Amino acid sequence: MISKTIAARYVRAMMNTVPTNMINKIGQDLKTILDIYSTNPNFANLLETPLIPQHTKNEIVVRILDRYKIEPALIRFMELLVSKKRTDLLADIAEVYSILADEALGVIRAKIKTALPLTETQLQDIKQKLIAVTRKDVTLNIENTPSILGGIAVQIGDRVFDGSVQGKLKDLKEKLLEKT
Repeated sequence: MISKTIAARYVRAMMNTVPTNMINKIGQDLKTILDIYSTNPNFANLLETPLIPQHTKNEIVVRILDRYKIEPALIRFMELLVSKKRTDLLADIAEVYSILADEALGVIRAKIKTALPLTETQLQDIKQKLIAVTRKDVTLNIENTPSILGGIAVQIGDRVFDGSVQGKLKDLKEKLLEKT
């Protein structure tokens, strides 16, 4: 939890410098950097070891990220993370950035749980209804969860709309227990 709080501070500071038209590009570049960092243990070790001088680490970061055509602002951000010994926060930074980028672009994420796979028509209907309710663009994250038995459960942020059979049975059980 603390790491996400720290990551959020770094992301907010970075987003203050990112023009709106660059938000998606920076997000893609951040995912690329996270892939490099998480799939190359030598790169991660190099950035975290105290044995290599700071300026050498920065030169290596610039050289590697230039090959991937990473935005210069994000390269400078990586240099900052390296100098502050915060590269271990990259996964949290990428996650927080994705959330704040969606927020900045007026996009919300809806997590949809269903017992069975939905058709494309059903998905579009759900998406259109969520757009009408939230008045924002919606990205759907579909999860097939047979344990809900039927119906649908929708989570947007910390709000849950549970129309699943499992949810209805749970509500019924609670009401019956209250009466006894």
